[in-house]
Amino acid sequence: MSLNTLNAKHTECSPVTPASPKAGFVTAITNTILTWQERANMRHNLAQLDQENLNDMGIDHRFVQSEIKKPFWQS
Repeated sequence: MSLNTLNAKHTECSPVTPASPKAGFVTAITNTILTWQERANMRHNLAQLDQENLNDMGIDHRFVQSEIKKPFWQS
């Protein structure tokens, strides 16, 4: 039995169904919420760093203060 015969016998095609507009909306909302949560977590972690760590990363204290004051929805 040839490889082409095997592939022909074991290949099944399922119809492609477009995603519903509702699913796209839910995905967009979920991604937005996850982005906001990630920003909030990163800003919280940034606020916890001591000056030595900030110096090692080359981050200025003024930048940290301006960044951690931003609301979670602002990039």
